[in-house]
Amino acid sequence: MFVCFRLAPSALAQYTTARLSGVITDSSGAVVVGATITIRDVGTGYTQTTSSTPAGQYAFPSLPVGNYQITVSMAGYTSYVQKGIVLSLGQAATQNVQLQVGMISQQVVVNANPSLVTTDSPTVGQLIDQKEISELPLNGRDVQQLVFLAPGTTNVTANYCAANCEGGVFPSEQYAKVNGGGANGVNYLLDGVDANDTYINANVPFPNPDAIQEFNLITGNMSASFGNAIGGVVNVVTKSGTDHIHGDIFEFFQNSALDASNYFSGGVVNPLKQNQFGGSIGGPIIKNRLFYFGSYQGTRFRTAQNGQIAAVPNAAERAGDFSDLLAGPNPI
Repeated sequence: MFVCFRLAPSALAQYTTARLSGVITDSSGAVVVGATITIRDVGTGYTQTTSSTPAGQYAFPSLPVGNYQITVSMAGYTSYVQKGIVLSLGQAATQNVQLQVGMISQQVVVNANPSLVTTDSPTVGQLIDQKEISELPLNGRDVQQLVFLAPGTTNVTANYCAANCEGGVFPSEQYAKVNGGGANGVNYLLDGVDANDTYINANVPFPNPDAIQEFNLITGNMSASFGNAIGGVVNVVTKSGTDHIHGDIFEFFQNSALDASNYFSGGVVNPLKQNQFGGSIGGPIIKNRLFYFGSYQGTRFRTAQNGQIAAVPNAAERAGDFSDLLAGPNPI
């Protein structure tokens, strides 16, 4: 079960935020100085305000991931409103704005999603959004498996005896090599907090997919702010409540009644019943201020192996008499 309470923040760690910047100009291409730029998260009502510099530039260096609306106003120009600005984890996007001469009470509203250009960050990686996370088939619904979708990533868990072989203490730990880096060279973060097993530097369990907003793997040109990694950085951000109540319920099941038999098992199918079920819900506690979000997943697993033939000690051997092993065609 995963539960979180979140305040609309005034400052956020860069590990869980995005950046938006740009230049304000007029119709002639000249920069506009002193324009007021306000950005608002449509889901939570969280806002930031800044002004354009003498070079006409503006910047919002720390914005939570989400769907935004930006408003630009300046005396002598019509107000500009841009909707549908979707910022992703770690994104450094650029959105330039051109103002038109007119009354400030007038508005130019753009509803189409803008094509944000990323020019401020050289990092290379793979971003998986919430829709993809919920729809991709994950064995056991383990979110950490998403790391293997990125190019240059190899699953070498089996080479290290899987979970607990090297002293790990958590289930579903895995080993990933990214661009030839070591198997213990991936740094895992959850909402900007270290999410690594301190014994073997593998991942700790993450919340279920319905609690995850974005999954980001950085594979190249990582910022110096990320330590503990030579291969890649996995940054996972959980969902937040919004000003409106939202949620879902789910169930995934496997049943041996739907399976074909193994050719070598004589037509017998191993009995298997697995159910994973749960749901999530989020909403406001104090509108535009404090939000809640919770998610629960339960797993029920029932299976049994087909019968096997095994040699067991006879009564004499259990009493310590192994003389029968000295007789026969192949005595010990």
